[in-house]
Amino acid sequence: MSKAIIANEPSKWELLGERELARTAVFEVVQRRLRNPSNGKEGEFSVIKARNWVVAMAEVRPGHYAMVTQYRFGSDELSLEFPAGCLDGDEDPLLAAARELEEESGYRPLSAGRILGKVHPNPALQDNTCWFVLFDNVEQTGRTDFDPFEEMSCCVLPIDEILRRARDGHISHGMIHAALFFLTQSER
Repeated sequence: MSKAIIANEPSKWELLGERELARTAVFEVVQRRLRNPSNGKEGEFSVIKARNWVVAMAEVRPGHYAMVTQYRFGSDELSLEFPAGCLDGDEDPLLAAARELEEESGYRPLSAGRILGKVHPNPALQDNTCWFVLFDNVEQTGRTDFDPFEEMSCCVLPIDEILRRARDGHISHGMIHAALFFLTQSER
């Protein structure tokens, strides 16, 4: 992939220092002091240092995918999603996706998954990466292992229904929309 040439391309700012503002169970907030090397301007910027994420898309049968519904604390709503979660430390995204898939849906991959893409969920504020993994050979074990505050139900939906629900706003999770982009654009 070639890099586009952009007139007056912005500079990558230099990190002058960082201090912790808050630490929670799932992320840390830091204040970074940065300098623009082109013009010398300095500023302080808040950054959320979050664990990396993975979204697991399991094709249970041709054109039908495992989805979970769970309560989301931020939106205060039930959310229909592909199984997803955090990587444990430096865990491989493929292994994390397989683990999250079985923990949340009760489906286990029978063969290696394929990374369809990755994004920075919100690079203006967060430093993490989210990978999107497709599994096209799974079996239902019925074994789940929810985190202490998770409660989920699993269903299998055809891709047309999932896309319709995304278009009409029933699916509103941004990472699930990104997953659908990668899924529908992937070479099958």
